[in-house]
Amino acid sequence: MIFIEKLSRSSLTEMQRIFAVNKFLGYTTIFILILACNSAAKSKVELKDLKLKNEILLLNGVPFEGTVIEKYSSQELKMEVDCIGGKFEGEYSEYYKNGNLKGLMVFKDGIAEGEFKKFFSSGKIKEKGYFKNGFYQDTIVIYYENGLVKETGKFEEGKKEGVFIKKDSIGNFISKVSYRDDKTSGESIYYFSNHKIEMINNNQNGVRNGYYKNYYFDNQKYYCEGNYLQGKEDSVWLFQLDKKYLVTYDNGEIVEGDSDINLKVIEFISGYE
Repeated sequence: MIFIEKLSRSSLTEMQRIFAVNKFLGYTTIFILILACNSAAKSKVELKDLKLKNEILLLNGVPFEGTVIEKYSSQELKMEVDCIGGKFEGEYSEYYKNGNLKGLMVFKDGIAEGEFKKFFSSGKIKEKGYFKNGFYQDTIVIYYENGLVKETGKFEEGKKEGVFIKKDSIGNFISKVSYRDDKTSGESIYYFSNHKIEMINNNQNGVRNGYYKNYYFDNQKYYCEGNYLQGKEDSVWLFQLDKKYLVTYDNGEIVEGDSDINLKVIEFISGYE
């Protein structure tokens, strides 16, 4: 009886061991299958091998699930982004041939959303801003490689709104241009390289309207000034060339003064030293 009891316990232990091994192997098989599925889900496919239909990326006619990549002709990685249901999803990265990051942004359901950044090949920031529903939103800043601001302005649903400022690589103003609903509106100012004003221009819905003054040279001695009405010269204009000329316009046509004033301006500028 004692022998039988020992044998029974031994057999039971062996059966438990076999069961435990089978259970482990079963779990291992399941784990391997899960890894295989995840690996398949994260498979990488080049963009050129996908077909775009109705804004959905397809692989063999099925919305692609995995990672989309793009390569340079020399095979360095150019772009990488995850794809769910045939649409970009999550972090989108672009690279230079040297491997440095070129651009970084985020997609949600195939639409650009949130902060984005662009970089020079050196790794320094080139541009930064935000997307909302696929459009530029709020302040966008563009930089020179030396770190100084090149251009800045604000967008509302992808349209320019407010004053956009441009500067040269040492920080001097190039222009200050006013926008409303993506069209030049209000006063805009442009500058010579010596920082003096070159032109003052007023617009309404993208058309010149209001006071206008244009200096021909950066010494600001010679200029013309007057008013525009819906894109055409209006009323009395002053042209300061070798002498003063007063010209009256009506709907863009000269009605009083030197009818050859435009030719005189061209000749004066061409002959100026």
